[in-house]
Amino acid sequence: MQRWLVLGGIAVALVAALFFNGIALPFFCASLAGLIVACWIAMLANVTNLRAVASSGVSRALLLFWAWLALSILWSAVPYASVLNFWWLGALPLAFLVYSLSPERDWLWRRFAIVVLVVALVLATVAAYQLVVLGADARATFYNRESLAAFLALVLLPLFAGFLYRPQSSVGERRVVWLIGAAALLLCTVFAMLRGRGATLSGLLALGLLLGVAWKSVARQRVLALLGILLAAVALANTALGGAVGERLVTIVDPASAGATRYIIWRGAWQMLLEAPWFGTGIGTFWMLWPPFRHPADDSGGYYVHNDYLQLWIETGVVGLGLLLAVYVAVAWQFVRALRNAAMPTRDRIEATGLFAGLLAVAAHSFVDFNLYILPILIVAGLALGRLHALCPTCVVVSQQGASAPSLALRTRVLISMLAVLLLAYFGALAGAALLMERARTLAENGALREADQALTWAGRLAPGLDAPLIMHAGLLTRVLDQLPPDFPASSRRAIFEDALALLENAERANRYRADVYYARARLLHRHALKIASEFADGAPAAYREALARDPRFHWARVGLAEWMLEHGEPRAAHDLLEEGIAQWYPRNRDTAVYYEFAARLRRAQGNEQGARELEQRVREMAKAYGASAEQILVGAPGISGASLPAR
Repeated sequence: MQRWLVLGGIAVALVAALFFNGIALPFFCASLAGLIVACWIAMLANVTNLRAVASSGVSRALLLFWAWLALSILWSAVPYASVLNFWWLGALPLAFLVYSLSPERDWLWRRFAIVVLVVALVLATVAAYQLVVLGADARATFYNRESLAAFLALVLLPLFAGFLYRPQSSVGERRVVWLIGAAALLLCTVFAMLRGRGATLSGLLALGLLLGVAWKSVARQRVLALLGILLAAVALANTALGGAVGERLVTIVDPASAGATRYIIWRGAWQMLLEAPWFGTGIGTFWMLWPPFRHPADDSGGYYVHNDYLQLWIETGVVGLGLLLAVYVAVAWQFVRALRNAAMPTRDRIEATGLFAGLLAVAAHSFVDFNLYILPILIVAGLALGRLHALCPTCVVVSQQGASAPSLALRTRVLISMLAVLLLAYFGALAGAALLMERARTLAENGALREADQALTWAGRLAPGLDAPLIMHAGLLTRVLDQLPPDFPASSRRAIFEDALALLENAERANRYRADVYYARARLLHRHALKIASEFADGAPAAYREALARDPRFHWARVGLAEWMLEHGEPRAAHDLLEEGIAQWYPRNRDTAVYYEFAARLRRAQGNEQGARELEQRVREMAKAYGASAEQILVGAPGISGASLPAR
């Protein structure tokens, strides 16, 4: 029963992680809850060997790295974000512990490998459908196709190893080998269709290692058969995409074009690193502190450096990066020692090489991507690392029986259970807060403001350290003030106003780097301070500027401040403010169209007719992408009152 519970927890963790894109907290909480349950059961089953598991070089380095992430919370620029990311990146050591402490580890690995293979096949099928049928980006449930490629590489290389070492002495075994080959062909074909340059280079590096070891250890026919599968997969992918695979891979030889956006990010990230190189800003804080360092031409999402080692250096300092590299060195040293052991069975040798190759592919690819921040990759990598650790004869052998004092074992089980229950309660509360926020958003859209207020009040209670419920609640109260009738009591109106200000003060204490806090405050003061609390009337422009100082690309803050300037007779200053923002890169969406249309009117008011037409042409192009006219895309645009703007 215990082994099935452990497997179930890991399976739930992996499936939930597939739907966590960095924003959907309920899936994040479900994934971590699954890991915690699996680790809890495994620890209770093997509590007397906890010390033995932590006695190898790999486990010590991994646990020290995780401990440093916990310690960095103390000086984090945004503590709540570092707490979340401690558990986010902690999925790797948690999964490692689950495998290392689980009863019947071989049984667990065989079943988990099947789960992972099924998941990979489903993801590959979805990605192929997205690309070939829908003509969309082939990323399945991942943030981008590079992350999907890294996940597939992590699965493919151990799968290749299984194809190489499995015997064919019976009909059943031959069928298994054929099934593995078919799965490898499908996954390889989709991997090639993704056309990831970094993933391809790192995958070839890892594949070379696997083939080099296998060439001396298994039948040459099996190696040649694997090479045939690889060539067939590339040919199929290239044919399906009309030669696009070959055209994409040719660009690898031109690093300047292949990584132009990354080079822009890395230059700004290096300047950011120099602010706190030794101890870092706190795990998970990069994207919050990044906007002032961001180059105007950077067209990425702004959440990652696209180099995990540089990002970890920024967030955890040179100590955190050094500890991660210590994990790599410990794993590589253990693997090399195992390969030198002539007594190691061929099956174990090839399986260990496949696991190491998969981990190597992810580690190498992380120089140009953010695989160490992708939850499904961390979970699978943690289990793979645990399996590799167990296969190598230099690791500590953990028995299922311990010789610890019964009273000590009982106390340890009680402490582990208490910690697990507390963590499950924490993630349950966090998920509940996220669901309540989503419910509040829906209620507010339907005009049920009172019910939305109650939902956000409970969300704030469930997650008191988060800034998002507070910002959302303050925005809701601002909307309430917008809709109050003229005869509403002044004292009650002021009470709502002060409640909104108090919420934003608490949000600022939780995260003083978030531009949304200052923008929400600016909107509140801009719209209502003069009528409700005149002593705050001059605070709006300062709050708008605070928002822009934290994120120069926050164009709604520019629009709000420009509107305030127009209201106060400063049209030239409003024009110049919007012109500063035009230099920034923005996604081609409705919000950007609104900003450009506003800037075009100010250009025309200042006599720049040609410049106004250029921006209006951009608006028409964006509207065309939505299948609408420029007028339709601007209807009901938020953030601009309209009364203070020049006529169209």
